[in-house]
Amino acid sequence: MQNKKKRIALLIIISLLISCFSCPVYAEGDVSDTSNKCGDDLTWTFDPSLSSNLSITGSGDMYDYSDESDVPWNDYKDKIENIDFSSGITHIGDKAFSGTSVSHVSLPDSVVSIGKDAFSDCETLTKAELPEGLETIDDNAFANCASLSEINFPESLKSIGEMVFNYCDLKIIELPEGLERIGAIAFSGCQSVSMIDIPSTVTELGSDAFSFCYGLKECNIYADNITTIPQGLFAACSNLETVYMMVSVKQIERWAFGVIDDDSLSDSKLMNVYYDGTVDEWKAIRIDRTHSSDEGVDDGYGGSNDPLFEATIHCIDGLILPKSGGGETVSVSVSGISLDRESAELVLGEELQLNATITPDDADDKNVSWKSSNTTVAEVDKDGVITAKGAGKALITVTTEDGAHTADCAIKVVTMRNETFVNTGGKAVTLIHDYEHNTYKTEKGQDVLVLSENGISGNKAPEYEYTSKRVTPGKGSYVVYNGVLYSYKRDYSIKFRKNKKIGSAAGVLKWKKRVLSTISGSRTVPLNFNIIERTVSDKMINVRVGRRGIKGISVTADGATMRVRNNEYSLSPSENSILISFSGNFKGDVMWRSPLNNYSY
Repeated sequence: MQNKKKRIALLIIISLLISCFSCPVYAEGDVSDTSNKCGDDLTWTFDPSLSSNLSITGSGDMYDYSDESDVPWNDYKDKIENIDFSSGITHIGDKAFSGTSVSHVSLPDSVVSIGKDAFSDCETLTKAELPEGLETIDDNAFANCASLSEINFPESLKSIGEMVFNYCDLKIIELPEGLERIGAIAFSGCQSVSMIDIPSTVTELGSDAFSFCYGLKECNIYADNITTIPQGLFAACSNLETVYMMVSVKQIERWAFGVIDDDSLSDSKLMNVYYDGTVDEWKAIRIDRTHSSDEGVDDGYGGSNDPLFEATIHCIDGLILPKSGGGETVSVSVSGISLDRESAELVLGEELQLNATITPDDADDKNVSWKSSNTTVAEVDKDGVITAKGAGKALITVTTEDGAHTADCAIKVVTMRNETFVNTGGKAVTLIHDYEHNTYKTEKGQDVLVLSENGISGNKAPEYEYTSKRVTPGKGSYVVYNGVLYSYKRDYSIKFRKNKKIGSAAGVLKWKKRVLSTISGSRTVPLNFNIIERTVSDKMINVRVGRRGIKGISVTADGATMRVRNNEYSLSPSENSILISFSGNFKGDVMWRSPLNNYSY
């Protein structure tokens, strides 16, 4: 029994010795630990001799590290260029990757929080992809990542801690609706961003959050639960031009708008503050003008918020202008504008004066500008006078210079309009006026001559379509002479010549004796007009068909049947139909369905 115990003890000693000597031995500079735990259920792996990738596998939270020297891969951080995260990781540990050489970080969808200093001082990091589901980015998480220019903010994000993006190179900051907290100095020193919107859901806004953002030109504070603009919020933002803030603001702390320079006012570009409250409510805001030195004088650090008092404050009921002559002057802002009409129909060449009414009546700046959406249809001058230029539709818009309030008038320009005349016999006659050519037609389509003392007036001579016989005015035709309507046979007669073929034609109008006492000028009026090709449709043609094909074609129009000469049409046959193309005294193409199985042409 004693010997057996001795043998067991000996075996244990031998086993321990083998275990000790079997551990690998590394020369100085070799990596002795390339894989281990970094969370209760997480493992890290990195072998610089094989690659530059650090792998984090498993699920759950990473460990938080109180000091960089505690980070297990700290000795290799200069060699880590890529980090592979497995899905399932829920928390990125404090200081975990601070100072590594990564250039691009993409976190898995499972990550809910990013710990303090998690990626701080990563000087080569240019882009970070944050997952939907992320709720918290803790203090200094990306601080001093001087090359970080691109990052997304997921809709799930609730909190951005202090100094998170301090002195990064972010160019676009699009904060999500739903964000509740922006910590102190969170975006301080982001010199490339030019515009920031602070969502309405933000309830905590830290001091100096956007200080030293030299490129910032516009910031809109939509957060309606913020009652205090904290100290130094826009300190040193020397290019800030425009700010919008809600009526909830009751206090603006020192340095909030101080440019922090040797000459704060000359370096400030703040021109306009848009405040969602009244002039009286703005005046009730407590604006800290205390200077930063104990002596109460400006020591060059802009603590006086003086730029606010050199900007124009746009309130909902008026303007507060910068100091002039030792006191503030209040200007009444424009609240709206309207036009005396919302729509109008004009004919070519017609003009219309639009009149704008600005509210309130005592608004200081009543300057407006006018614009047409389509100047080929309607032009508008600086006084609101519209000129109809061409058929179509256009929208005329007037805009106030103060507040950019607008009103519109829809314009329709037509080339024809019905006009009613009473002829010399007392009969009311409706004519269609073609303003483009200054001609008239009856409602039945008959031409109406428009005469002056020297003959036919208007932009061109009247046109009659070919009928193969003399053109005559026909029963019920009219003449408009100096604005008075005269009837055929009752008031005048017409003789034509050279009017049996297409081309120029002429005639003479002779007034009746009883009309001469009411008109000026000679008893006769010379007439010049045109006879144009007859436009043919399928309902007008008559086709004579023989055994072997088409034998002839005629056209019926205006009560006359006209023979079409063989050289005035051509045929293009297809299956069961023939395309007839007209020329000469006729024009147009007609598809005629042939009853023939075989035909010639």
